[in-house]
Amino acid sequence: MHPKIFETFETVIRGLPEPQRVLEVGAGPSHATLLDIDAIRFATRRVAVGLDEKLHGWRADIETHIANANALGMFPEGAFDMVLCNSMLEHDSRFWLSVAELRRVTASQGHLVIGVPSFGRSGGRGRWLRALRSIGRLGLLPQHMVDPVDAAMASTPVLRYHGFPDDYYRFSQNAVQDVLLEGFDLVSCEEVLSPPRVVACGRKPGPLNSGTR
Repeated sequence: MHPKIFETFETVIRGLPEPQRVLEVGAGPSHATLLDIDAIRFATRRVAVGLDEKLHGWRADIETHIANANALGMFPEGAFDMVLCNSMLEHDSRFWLSVAELRRVTASQGHLVIGVPSFGRSGGRGRWLRALRSIGRLGLLPQHMVDPVDAAMASTPVLRYHGFPDDYYRFSQNAVQDVLLEGFDLVSCEEVLSPPRVVACGRKPGPLNSGTR
């Protein structure tokens, strides 16, 4: 995980009510787990779900489950005050099933925080524009790329293919807000790095059950 992504999650979570029950979906047996963010270190329950067999028994202080995020039936509806998911949905061929599960296990007034690779509205065009202008001046552009400015303005950099084991999707900010967090109240949506990643947070509407917080 890029340090900037971890930092962005940390900043978002720090501004939310302190959760007691936290789930990270798509976790791996790594020091970079989001469950180590300072703002949630005093949670009474921290749970990691992932596909890596090494996750089993990985940490004594974290409950672990080796499972596919498409089906999280081991958890009841509204089981967690906070659900975290980073750099997983692009590798999930049926990501919509996982998203439905993430929403389901988030408690009313709980928070879902998602990080995904994106493609920006401007996303680094300046560098592409300068490069294409230089190439154009040298006469090295293919004939179908007559105007390097038009080519640059019609393009945006995206994160390279990274198969774990496969890589399927990239999500725009609109997709994150309107699709992944559909039905949730948007708290924040931030684009970071280039090629861009989006980290967004939504609050699940509904009454607050003070007995489970």
